[in-house]
Amino acid sequence: MNKVTNSFDYIEVTRKLIGEDISEISNSQYFFNNVRDDKDLGDIEIKTKSGLKICFKLVDDGESVGSYTGDLNIPPSFEVTKGEFCSWKKLPLNNSLEIIDCRVTSIEGMYDSHEKSKSETLSGWKVNLSNDNYFIFYNCGDEAKLTLNSIPNDAANYMTTTWKKI
Repeated sequence: MNKVTNSFDYIEVTRKLIGEDISEISNSQYFFNNVRDDKDLGDIEIKTKSGLKICFKLVDDGESVGSYTGDLNIPPSFEVTKGEFCSWKKLPLNNSLEIIDCRVTSIEGMYDSHEKSKSETLSGWKVNLSNDNYFIFYNCGDEAKLTLNSIPNDAANYMTTTWKKI
């Protein structure tokens, strides 16, 4: 994983997907005591036919998204308390059939702005595909979410969302 620390760098990494054909999508799925927890998707890895791997992730600030090149980051398992374990596994995303074998035609950044502040937060990626489908990876209250062909509608009332082509 190549470390990236600001939204400009994340945009440059994500932009590498444009013109690429997607061959696989996987996620870093969280498990508690071997029971799958679907509230948070975790990082996703987008592998292309050329061998490029771009991963989307949540940033530590609790609001933003980022990206990195290379293999999907799978956190190490650990014991929370005696007999209770957290673990992660790389799993294929089964809801991604409309995405596989499609070319990425463009990508948009999802920017949230708060009513009382002048700042914008890069809170998601909208990946547009050659078959007119799209998917959105976004930060929803510090949980990673993915939608297919639908715009997220779970933003707080005091926020405005805009889309900007990267």
